[in-house]
Amino acid sequence: MIAAEEVAGLVGDQVPDADAQAVQHGQRWLDRNVLDGGGHEVDGDDGLVMRIEVADIDVLSDSVGRLEAALAGRYTIERELGRGGMATVYLAEDVKHHRQVAVKVLKPELAALLGPERFLHEIQVTSRLQHPHILPLFDSGHADRFVFYVMPFVDGESLRDRLSREKQLPIEDALEITRAVASALDYAHRHGVIHRDIKPENVLLHDGQALVADFGVALAVTAATGGRLTETGLSIGTPHYMSPEQATGERQITARSDVYSLGSVLYEMLVGEPP
Repeated sequence: MIAAEEVAGLVGDQVPDADAQAVQHGQRWLDRNVLDGGGHEVDGDDGLVMRIEVADIDVLSDSVGRLEAALAGRYTIERELGRGGMATVYLAEDVKHHRQVAVKVLKPELAALLGPERFLHEIQVTSRLQHPHILPLFDSGHADRFVFYVMPFVDGESLRDRLSREKQLPIEDALEITRAVASALDYAHRHGVIHRDIKPENVLLHDGQALVADFGVALAVTAATGGRLTETGLSIGTPHYMSPEQATGERQITARSDVYSLGSVLYEMLVGEPP
């Protein structure tokens, strides 16, 4: 039987496209599909026949169900938007304010290592950052076994999406985005906050403006773990954009690390690939 956490990796290469997309959308797939005989057999590239049991996929459904129950009355989960190294992102409705938001739920193993109270204390630094090019923090909390934080839902695309589509950007567009991100970084640095993970995925493009997302999250994780992040198998930062001191694991990261990462992003916007 295939473990639940293996389903996402399996379907990318070995399940027909329709099923792969369906599993990625979890509950919506279960709502509109029935697996005859209780499972689905998949022919692997290595000749092995694998079987995804309904019970395995039910684990994914159960997790979403528990999250919905935990956040009931505050947020209504609509669908999964994506998964990253530290969190799963859901599109949700803010029940009180009648607005769409992005609810980011920390991975269970990371939440267990951090301890909810410490992480939530550390992430509050983000709520104090008020800048036109910084995506603000709306809310954060701990419900059931879930540690989450809430940010605005940006109805646009990330810089990564645009680079995937266009590969290289016009010089003026690249410079405009860089100026916006640099302005956000300058403001944060003057308030003692270092992003630590500047990359195209964390730059959102909305209505002609660039917004830096996940400000303070990397700092919160680093501070809350007290340097024990390696116990999760995760790391802060992305290799293509990391400064040398960050890549070598130095404890004291300065504002210069963010500047280096932004330079790498600018390079990719102009050249079409990271340095």
